[in-house]
Amino acid sequence: MIFAVCFFLFQGSRPIEFKRGSGQPWQGGCGVVVQGHIGRTTNYSTPQLLNRAVFGLGLVVVAALVFLLSCTTATKSWPRASLRLTAQTSGFPPAITVIIANPTARPCRIWEQWNSWGWDNLIVDLEEVLGGRRHVIMRRTNRDWTKNYPSFCTMEPGGSTKREVRLDDGWWEIPPGVDFANRSYRVRLRFKIEDSPEARKWGVFTGEIQGEWR
Repeated sequence: MIFAVCFFLFQGSRPIEFKRGSGQPWQGGCGVVVQGHIGRTTNYSTPQLLNRAVFGLGLVVVAALVFLLSCTTATKSWPRASLRLTAQTSGFPPAITVIIANPTARPCRIWEQWNSWGWDNLIVDLEEVLGGRRHVIMRRTNRDWTKNYPSFCTMEPGGSTKREVRLDDGWWEIPPGVDFANRSYRVRLRFKIEDSPEARKWGVFTGEIQGEWR
């Protein structure tokens, strides 16, 4: 369609030759002579050609906008920041049960925890009950991967998934000064998935949610 628009714009200022079935040409002096399907001829002046070219260009723009809108709608087919996180801390320290719920009306995907995309999605905030309420952050340690690909789990509308955390399993970085045996802490869990090409490709939730201090 763009080619046709450019063609008409280029040819609008000079005659264009169209041949009949018998081989005799039709030629216009100041515009274009077109042989119709039923034997009639139609003369188009240069302003008419320009109007038709603008109309054709408008169709191209509308088609492009419709395509972009459809792509945007597909990208937003998964909720991005509507999850809810709660933590059960009856076994803390060191055990915490994390529940991530999907209260929306649509399915939602999050990374599974065994791969590098989901390995460090959970973050633990600690605050000392005494001693100035020092705030520290605990994250999972870095590790090597012998098998790794972006797998995810899907939570249906109203569904949830549960993750067990043990801060003494060797996979958590314990900041200096943290002493679970002799000090008391309040705890809060956060869940964060960074934007990435894989998250966009598979429609995985991106953003950050957090629970309450407990």
